[in-house]
Amino acid sequence: MGLDMYLHARKYVSTSMDIEPEGNTYEDILASTGLGIKDLADSAHNSLSVSVQAMYWRKANAIHDWFVRNVQDGEDNCGSYEVSREQLAELASLCSQVLADHDLAQDLLPPAEGFFFGGTELDEWYFGSLQETKDGIDKLLNPLSPLNSKLGWGGWYFEYSSSW
Repeated sequence: MGLDMYLHARKYVSTSMDIEPEGNTYEDILASTGLGIKDLADSAHNSLSVSVQAMYWRKANAIHDWFVRNVQDGEDNCGSYEVSREQLAELASLCSQVLADHDLAQDLLPPAEGFFFGGTELDEWYFGSLQETKDGIDKLLNPLSPLNSKLGWGGWYFEYSSSW
């Protein structure tokens, strides 16, 4: 038990799109579900959604609290919430600021208490989670990163969710 946190990248794919980088076409992805084009042609639904787990955290309660306050309108309910690229950039910036000056931690990204949320000390676990967050978001948002060039994040959107 404990706080598990996820950032997923999602993209809706129409029947006319190809998925990169593996060269999997819409039909290939659809076939992996056991369905075929005819199955969708006979229904009102002719698109699918691709989801990639872009980031995962465990008991990074300060990061979770930031998402609750800035993305979830204060509702800590284990739901899924869309996160803009601008919000992710803001979080990465806050992590950078705190990593550069540890005295800013309590003001910018304070640890949060919660049911099985982990420790609230400003220790190496706390600062490690900030570094992991900053590095992960930088990879997601950097258009020159291998991840971006392979997945082509254009048209993808991000969702944050948590569970405990």
